[in-house]
Amino acid sequence: MKRYFSFVLFAAVVLASSCKKQNVQPETTRPSFLGKWDIVKDSTWAQLIGPPTISVYSGTVNDYYDFRADGKCYKQENGVRDTIPYKIASDTSVIFGNPVAMIDGSTGKTFYQEPGPTPIDPLTAHSAKIVFAFASPGGPYCKTIFLAK
Repeated sequence: MKRYFSFVLFAAVVLASSCKKQNVQPETTRPSFLGKWDIVKDSTWAQLIGPPTISVYSGTVNDYYDFRADGKCYKQENGVRDTIPYKIASDTSVIFGNPVAMIDGSTGKTFYQEPGPTPIDPLTAHSAKIVFAFASPGGPYCKTIFLAK
């Protein structure tokens, strides 16, 4: 019995000393864009008729985008306040605005068209770049907003 106990003790010591210590790292996820962001810069490029129009607005301490968990983005830019509904499309894009109602001319049925997703890339814990680009009846339009926390 004594010999059996010694063998079990020896085996336990060998097994315990052979175990490696492992640091288990949490899974990394993209930073969230929820919360209040300062506007660093807002640049707009549009071409209606003639040469393109380019404007750059540098944000002040009063300018922000505040993304809330309830699906509303409160924004203040250059003294103008607005509330924009949004939905998370993916961890790199967001959909601003509500679906638009459209009527199918051949059937007369109403259907809803979701606005296209707007990329937020890059998105880090302290900075984000949102790019709105679309073609309108008046011509192409692109707005890039640089945000910082």
